[in-house]
Amino acid sequence: MDTSDCFLIKGLALNVIGIYPNPASTDLNISFSTNEEAKIHFVIFDMLGKTLMQWEAAIVDGGYVQVVSIVGLSQGIYFLSAKIGERVMTEKFVKE
Repeated sequence: MDTSDCFLIKGLALNVIGIYPNPASTDLNISFSTNEEAKIHFVIFDMLGKTLMQWEAAIVDGGYVQVVSIVGLSQGIYFLSAKIGERVMTEKFVKE
């Protein structure tokens, strides 16, 4: 596990593997690995900070991959925020 992309939350190690493809046109794949179960809150927002999509998911010990449809988004730059507890990670992606 590359610790440069890893953070700890009360013993939970979460490694952000990535969002791909980037740029994306129809679907965005979100991939994580973790050392135990946790709930994660996702938000996709635009350059102005407007929330466009949000959902929660349970991640389990091991790997997690979710495919999210972004067909309804216009072309442009967006951000995906992933929050566990008080810790938030944000990644930029482009919708073609």
